[in-house]
Amino acid sequence: MSPSGGDNDGGAASLTEDNDSALLIADTLRAIATPPTAWNVDPLFVEPAACARRVAAALKYAFVPPADDKPMPPRPAEMDEWLMMTVNGTLAGLTYGALSQYLDEKQADAYLSRQNVSRGVAIAARDMAEANSRKLVRLYSRAISGGLSIGGFCAVFFGLEYALAIARGRCNDPVNTTLGGALTCAGMSSYLGVLGGGAFARGGAALAGAATGAVVGWPVGHIRNVSHEWMASQQMAVRAVEEASHEERPASRLMASLEAQVKDADEMVAYMQAEKARQEKSWRRYLSWTWWTSSSSSA
Repeated sequence: MSPSGGDNDGGAASLTEDNDSALLIADTLRAIATPPTAWNVDPLFVEPAACARRVAAALKYAFVPPADDKPMPPRPAEMDEWLMMTVNGTLAGLTYGALSQYLDEKQADAYLSRQNVSRGVAIAARDMAEANSRKLVRLYSRAISGGLSIGGFCAVFFGLEYALAIARGRCNDPVNTTLGGALTCAGMSSYLGVLGGGAFARGGAALAGAATGAVVGWPVGHIRNVSHEWMASQQMAVRAVEEASHEERPASRLMASLEAQVKDADEMVAYMQAEKARQEKSWRRYLSWTWWTSSSSSA
């Protein structure tokens, strides 16, 4: 392939990737701009009893063990996703807490290093050891606090989101993210609003938190759905290519058999020619030896 052809192929691949990214962004913006009338919220208002039964069945699997004579029912997929998201949020909180405390301790060490340590080497070493121990305790405490805070938020948010998905009949759309974010932020804001006043402050904080959670959850839910659909389509495309590459068609199988037979025939011909040349060489060597021995005996 010529260099110009390689450049053209690279440019075409880059253009294809840019088009895919542009289509993904366009689909995301179009989904975000979808009017609220297109939401599928009917099950929450039309079938409240059925929604409650579905949630009760999921909670029964989580908290009520089955009888000895009955098989274990299948675990809901939402429960696995909730556990994975909660664990990821907890790990992210641990990392954030530890990193923030490390940066704070680094600034404090820079300040303490400029102080005078003229009380002696032994006292300075003891103080440094005690400071390192307290520093490690503060690091662990900050990491655990961050993990509990962010992990608790993720547990409540994703628990509400997946509970809404179960209640709405496995309906995964931005409504679950919007309502889950609104309820979670309303509860947290109401709890924090207690510190700033009475019931009025609590109600105002809950309303502000619900509005914030809904405004943030609406585009986030659409972006998640569009990204999941795009990833699923990419996986299907890769799987189709792999299946097509491994598929054996009759024509290709026949051509492979013929090529193998021709290759075997060529190898057989080459072997016969080499064997014939070897036999001729051995025969000439035998005749030469016979003539030499006969000449020696006659002399």
